[in-house]
Amino acid sequence: MRISASILLLTCILVSLAANFSTVEKYRSAEAGQVGKHEPIKPYPGPRGPRRAW
Repeated sequence: MRISASILLLTCILVSLAANFSTVEKYRSAEAGQVGKHEPIKPYPGPRGPRRAW
């Protein structure tokens, strides 16, 4: 029982470290100005795009 609890604790620590690393990478790329480049620029605001005119 104690071994499984320690394994569970280790996995939780590893998951939290991986989440912290991913957020750090996201902030680094935001500082570099590369966040949002994969999103296409919509010519018209709204969910339907150009078809919103009519």
